[in-house]
Amino acid sequence: GKEVIARVGAHPILTEDLQKEFEREGKIYDAEVLNSSEGEKIVRRRILNRLIEEDLLTQEANKRGIVLSPADERRLIDLVSEWALEGTGLTRDEWLTRQRNKRKIDLLIDQEITPKIVPTVAEIRNYYQKHQKDLGQPEKVRCRQITTSKREKAEKVLALLRQEENFAAIAQKFSESPDREQGGDLGFVARGDLPPVFEGACFKLPVGQTSKVVSSEYGFHLFKVSERRPPHTPSLKEATPQIVQLLKEEKKGEALRVWLDSLHKGTKIVIYED
Repeated sequence: GKEVIARVGAHPILTEDLQKEFEREGKIYDAEVLNSSEGEKIVRRRILNRLIEEDLLTQEANKRGIVLSPADERRLIDLVSEWALEGTGLTRDEWLTRQRNKRKIDLLIDQEITPKIVPTVAEIRNYYQKHQKDLGQPEKVRCRQITTSKREKAEKVLALLRQEENFAAIAQKFSESPDREQGGDLGFVARGDLPPVFEGACFKLPVGQTSKVVSSEYGFHLFKVSERRPPHTPSLKEATPQIVQLLKEEKKGEALRVWLDSLHKGTKIVIYED
């Protein structure tokens, strides 16, 4: 029969499962580590521990009757391809089983761990005080552009814009960039979203004013800012839902650790040393 390296309850983990994982994952470790017998032993043991934990969690998910939704199942079947299997040493069925188990574990964690993490009011306030800047919205402008490949065309369009107010209609007619379909609308942008030359023009312009001709590596441009949103720092109340999510993510690892320890204690785990 096949050689068993560990048992998680009644379920065996095979030596060949460990070997496949080792060959796949070994690539991320330094060759020097793997070339010493001590280093190789540590890496194998680390991978085996992970396989045991995945097995524990999968068994727990099955015990609780967690199944994949038809949409999840379809997504996995769409994902599996020659390309996905390449270099994994897995057959299609082995790959699908592994991915199904990973998804079940995610669902189990969402059901069992995430809801039980309830950040305190003090933790939320503390996070808000520390990260207030990151939670805010930067200044944004809504900008439209017209792009041409020749400066003289841009100058002619600018003369036309001085007579007519409708920038969007003229952009649709004369612009040469794909956003002409939307009347040149670039949407709301923050600093850092656009190439520097665009940003320089858009953030300097007063609302409703059209720029002079601006040249860039993409061609010649005219810009108009239609709206400006000042920077906004949310109040503690506004930011609370976002902070709760962030803190839950932060605490998930520790909560999972504690829960895994309790699963370890409730399951007989045997490792046969090679």
